[in-house]
Amino acid sequence: MQLQEWSEEQLKNWTAESRTGQGNSELEVPIRFVFFYTPLCGTCKVGERMLEVVLELNPMLPLGKCNVNACRTLPYEWQIESVPCLLRWEQGQVQAKRYRLSAVDELYRFMS
Repeated sequence: MQLQEWSEEQLKNWTAESRTGQGNSELEVPIRFVFFYTPLCGTCKVGERMLEVVLELNPMLPLGKCNVNACRTLPYEWQIESVPCLLRWEQGQVQAKRYRLSAVDELYRFMS
């Protein structure tokens, strides 16, 4: 199962709506995970593959990816220091970030 690609605009709209409590039911997910990557990063490709395995184990996880090269403001606002970065969004703000994606079981526990 492949990760859904989210644009910066989609993420901005979703975060604005999740803060105000407006929007449709798809956007009212209490926890969401965003995987920031760059297309030419080998470590990002390995991390993405591990996240695809996690998604196979739990297809209901609200998980998507976003190309850092196509984002102009969110990486600065959310203080993304490097890629790959798995970000946990909860209660209207960034709750946690992971830069080390070492094992599928570790990621699964982090996301459960």
